[in-house]
Amino acid sequence: MEKVAFIIDGGFFTKQYKYKYKISPTADNVEHYTQEIFSFLQRGVKYPLSIYRIFYYDCPPIQNLKSLTKKHSKMNNSDFEKICKVFQKNYHKTKQFHEEIKRKNYFACRMGELRFQGWKNPIKKYNHNTGNPH
Repeated sequence: MEKVAFIIDGGFFTKQYKYKYKISPTADNVEHYTQEIFSFLQRGVKYPLSIYRIFYYDCPPIQNLKSLTKKHSKMNNSDFEKICKVFQKNYHKTKQFHEEIKRKNYFACRMGELRFQGWKNPIKKYNHNTGNPH
């Protein structure tokens, strides 16, 4: 029997799941998708397969946005406070999600490191003559 390992990019999975279903995935959703892919894989080979491990790679969320960004922010205080509350709410949800993933059979949660490197303006000036950003 051949063993199969899955590698899941947690950030990418979450982003795609939210785009498709308009909600954040649960640990059960990740497990379900993995089982679906495994079943599809089994139908395509002529020898038996078993799951060795499912590696779920992600990073812990930013815990305290205030301490990291207040000096970098050009927002007014009320907007900044609203954003900090959203980050705090997401922090707890993501931590709980990671704990649930760790408890699933065959899953190994590998945590990376998230570094805040300041605010960046996502709007780039566009040169209409050359078709390239400045």
